[in-house]
Amino acid sequence: MDLLVDTNPLIRYIACMRHYTEGEVLKELRERIDAEKQQAVVARQLGFTPQFLNDVVGGRRPITERLANSLGFREEPRSFVKFKEDQ
Repeated sequence: MDLLVDTNPLIRYIACMRHYTEGEVLKELRERIDAEKQQAVVARQLGFTPQFLNDVVGGRRPITERLANSLGFREEPRSFVKFKEDQ
């Protein structure tokens, strides 16, 4: 059986990208806050209000795409596959 290998460099790059969970993005945010010692400083650096960041860290708000982007992450769209129904 031959293994099909895509020679397109972009496809190979995307296939090798590591995918992060929301928990891992939150961990990155917490580590950045710990390094700075002040949540308000990190909020200003990232372009958010301290209250918003506090709500995200406290689990009262979800991680937004904009917040993930400001931490260096990019949200990838989800896709779905529909299987043929058994006949």
